[in-house]
Amino acid sequence: MSYPHAFKKQRKFRESRLTLHAEQIPKQNTVRYLGITFSHNCSLNPDLETSLKKVRNRCNLLYHIRGRIRGCNPETLKFTYNTYIRPIIYYRAPIYATLAKKSLEKIAACERKILHRIYRLNYKFSSMHVHQRTKSTPILDRLKTLQRKYVIRTINANNNTIALNTLHTSHKYLAANNRLLNRLPRVPKHKIKFPPTTLLETPPPRPS
Repeated sequence: MSYPHAFKKQRKFRESRLTLHAEQIPKQNTVRYLGITFSHNCSLNPDLETSLKKVRNRCNLLYHIRGRIRGCNPETLKFTYNTYIRPIIYYRAPIYATLAKKSLEKIAACERKILHRIYRLNYKFSSMHVHQRTKSTPILDRLKTLQRKYVIRTINANNNTIALNTLHTSHKYLAANNRLLNRLPRVPKHKIKFPPTTLLETPPPRPS
């Protein structure tokens, strides 16, 4: 195919229109399925931005409960955060295993900012010691735990072939050294020799 012909086909594809009852259907770069937003190139970045926006909107309720001077106890606010806000990210734990490190850092940074405001920490307080100060588990560690449970549950389930094939092709899994490997390795098939060939082989000498 020549280059001009390829560009012509690409231009026709861009100018194509879909209509329903004589009304044009607008083109979208994202699609939403089962609460997950996918981009046109199968990226999860739009879903991550939408999830973090939901987290921030729900956290505004916590800030109103906390008050400026007096308000709810920080431990109560932390419990509310763990039960009402964190599940937004937990729901996406299996698919967020494929996110890049830079994207995962956005989730961790968002949580650290929330804990800063819940416990009224000084703006100069180091982000590295936030979880130690608040006695909380980092959300990325919790995501890895949920991803590990998902992989183990899927492997042990014999009737979920589609999910198992997905693990073998695209899902990352946590190795023994706490590294996320790209693919779940398959169990290698054992090669069985043809029976006549096995019979013709000389048996090993018996020990005396």
